[in-house]
Amino acid sequence: MTCLASVIGLVYVTQRYYKSTASRGTVRQGCKRMSWLKSASNSLIGALGLSPAPSESLLEDRTEEIRQTMLSSLGEKGAELFPGLRRRLMFAADVEALWYLRSEWMGALSSLQGERVASAHLRGINIQFEGLLSKGMNSRPSPLSER
Repeated sequence: MTCLASVIGLVYVTQRYYKSTASRGTVRQGCKRMSWLKSASNSLIGALGLSPAPSESLLEDRTEEIRQTMLSSLGEKGAELFPGLRRRLMFAADVEALWYLRSEWMGALSSLQGERVASAHLRGINIQFEGLLSKGMNSRPSPLSER
C-alpha cells in the first residue's frame, strides 16, 4: 500500500510541476521534452483507476455553471430574502467554496419552495460537482434519499 501511495504522490508532484512551469512560461505548452512526462503520468493514473484532474479552463467553466445554477434556483425572491447567501455564491473563490455552500443553499431553497423540491435541486447540483472534487468530498448516498 505504501508503494502505491508513493507512486500516486510522485505522479501528483510531477503533474503539479508540469502545470506550474507551463503557467510561468518556462516550459512551452507543446514542448516535446515535457510531453512524455504528462502522457506517462496520465497513463499511470489511468492504470491505477484514478481520473486525472480537470483542466483549468474546464474547472472554471464548470464552476461558473454551478454558480449560475445555484443563483438561478434562488430566483429574485430568494436573492431578496437571502442576500448574504447570494453574495457568498457570487463571490465564491472556487468549486470547493461552492460545495460548502450547498447546505445553506438547500436551507434557503427549502424555505422558499419546500424540502422535496430543494432536495431535488441538491441531487441535481451534486451531479454537476462530479469529477471536480477529490473523492473524499463527493456526496455519499443517504438512506433518507431513498424515501
